[in-house]
Amino acid sequence: SQAFDNNPDDNDKKDKNKNKNEMQTQSHQFTQTLTPQTQTVHLEPFFSNLLPTTSPHTLKYSHPKTLSNAIAAYVMNYLRVNIEGWRGDNPPIDTDLICSKDKKDFGSLQNGIKVWVVKCEGETLFSASGPLPKKSLMNDLVHQAFAGDFHEEFLEFMYPTYKEEKMQSKKEMKEEMKLKKEQMKLQSEIVGGFDVDEEEEEKRNDKFLKQQKREKLQLQRQKEKEKREKQQKRKKQMEERQRKKEARDDKKERIQERQRQRERNKEEKRNKKTKEVKDRSGRLLRSRST
Repeated sequence: SQAFDNNPDDNDKKDKNKNKNEMQTQSHQFTQTLTPQTQTVHLEPFFSNLLPTTSPHTLKYSHPKTLSNAIAAYVMNYLRVNIEGWRGDNPPIDTDLICSKDKKDFGSLQNGIKVWVVKCEGETLFSASGPLPKKSLMNDLVHQAFAGDFHEEFLEFMYPTYKEEKMQSKKEMKEEMKLKKEQMKLQSEIVGGFDVDEEEEEKRNDKFLKQQKREKLQLQRQKEKEKREKQQKRKKQMEERQRKKEARDDKKERIQERQRQRERNKEEKRNKKTKEVKDRSGRLLRSRST
């Protein structure tokens, strides 16, 4: 289903009245022209989930143009920081994306929810004077920009109120933990002065939360890896089926050609035999007449 919130023509008119931050994001287009001094790496189509369609948070960028420019700016910021690991002497110059937004069902038909999903494809521009990263490396980096904790950063980038709510939630959780500690301290004093080491408990809680995050990120990466491997396997299977089909067609064509050649040979023999019979008949008639 078509999932854009606004009419493109209406949004073009409204763009003039948007705040300064959004205007800066809109200006992030592929301004660098491809010249002999530049080269590009193609970014394969990738997907990322947004929030459910029933979420109270409003997506900051809804029009296809501003959505594409915003996600390109997000990817560019991620690449500038994370691509240095391969060769820091040729950083990316710019990234251009074409993105669309649609709805996707999650869960069963009765209890499932609809989630906004963005799909993007594009390319990243580099200087021709330096080395060009491999396409596989670039696409892996882009996938990582939307996985684990980075996916949370992406949601905060797309939904300003989502970040505010998370900060408020963290604040409330901190206050709740502080209240629990005070209650435990008070209880320990009542039952005989049992000393609760608050610092140790806080360390244990932090360690537990970090471990949970690491496990979640590892699980997310494993799923992404399995998904890519499955796609590659499916692609190889399709290529193998296509190769076998072409081989079968080629073999069939050769058999048909041999059959046609045999038919031609038979026809030539029949014609030759008919001609010999006619020649003998003609000679016989001429000998009788003389």
